[in-house]
Amino acid sequence: ATGAPASWVPASSVARLPATGLGMLDGPAAIAARLDAALRTAAPELVGLEETQRLLDAAALTHPALVRAILSSSGPARAELTLIAEVLRRLVAEGVGLRDLPTVLEALARATSGTRDPAVLTERVRAQLSRAITHRFTVVSGGGRHVNALLLDADAEETVRGALRPAGDGIVLALEPDLADALLASVDREAGVHKAPVILTSAELRRHVRRLVEGEHPRLPVLAYQELNADVEVEKVGTIRITE
Repeated sequence: ATGAPASWVPASSVARLPATGLGMLDGPAAIAARLDAALRTAAPELVGLEETQRLLDAAALTHPALVRAILSSSGPARAELTLIAEVLRRLVAEGVGLRDLPTVLEALARATSGTRDPAVLTERVRAQLSRAITHRFTVVSGGGRHVNALLLDADAEETVRGALRPAGDGIVLALEPDLADALLASVDREAGVHKAPVILTSAELRRHVRRLVEGEHPRLPVLAYQELNADVEVEKVGTIRITE
């Protein structure tokens, strides 16, 4: 439900848990956590064309010019309904909320120049939503804000970069299985021992690293440096390596 390692605990041991720093879910809390996880997993499937149109209709009540510009038949900010829906799905899949939809649409309107690739557009939109992404994924402690960052070492980053291949109208990651397994094993080790970590990497690699790890770590955020506000401290808590 949470993506963290878990174990059943005998009732006789519950009183000793606070001293260990471990958290506990009782029956109702476990059910709530599982329901929350299921809803988060299914959230992108709830953003279809009809849902996107209803979101746009609601946004048009307060931001009519913005919605007209993005849905117009011509112009630099134009985006088809199917394209808007796909970008929104990709944002929701990674925990970027749509509550402030006008800001998302304005970012999308700025991003559409020169491409209709939803993957590229999503990355451009994310870069312009740095304030929301920073708020969503940073930790507040000691009067300051920081991210607990897992960073790829130079070899891992270069390996991922070297495995990018053109495919159709986009770029895909074609990492050899043994290298992918080694990288995922490193992610498993590091993500399991640090509290609220995020993987932090370059904008070029972010979506490909996310695609690689999302199967085993669907709730582990993968962020690009440019998606964080300048006033947030990056605290390196671990390193992801291809080799030991």
